[in-house]
Amino acid sequence: MKIETSSFGVQEIDPETVITFPQGVIAFEKSTRFKLFHSEEYPDLKWLQSLDDGDLCFSIMEPHLFGCEYVFTLSDTDTELLQTTTADELQIYFMVYQGKPGTNPKQMNRAEDVVMNANWRAPLLINPEMRIGLQKLLVDAVRTVKITAE
Repeated sequence: MKIETSSFGVQEIDPETVITFPQGVIAFEKSTRFKLFHSEEYPDLKWLQSLDDGDLCFSIMEPHLFGCEYVFTLSDTDTELLQTTTADELQIYFMVYQGKPGTNPKQMNRAEDVVMNANWRAPLLINPEMRIGLQKLLVDAVRTVKITAE
């Protein structure tokens, strides 16, 4: 299948690699089919490209890259939707964006001006084997942050 995207141009997509978010993602519920892209240049950063809207693409990263670990419970509805019995089978991602609050990203010229922010309150949960995803809005989650000294 071929798709045209704003971020990656025309891409040939193997249908066996499509990840379905049956409920969409928050504020984009009509986009339910996605493809993960990555780059050799930025191995920690991935992009979740909508196949339903070529202009919709999210930058995502794994929480451990921010020194975060989660403790939260999946509901029976979540485990049914994700077709899993254990959270160990899931990949967890943050949606990330760059910029200081109140700063226009187009005005940031230097590397030290760039700040990476993450949405830790609504992580993406993906069952890679079943290729099904869910954005989980966390209300009572406990987030721990590991701080290491070099």
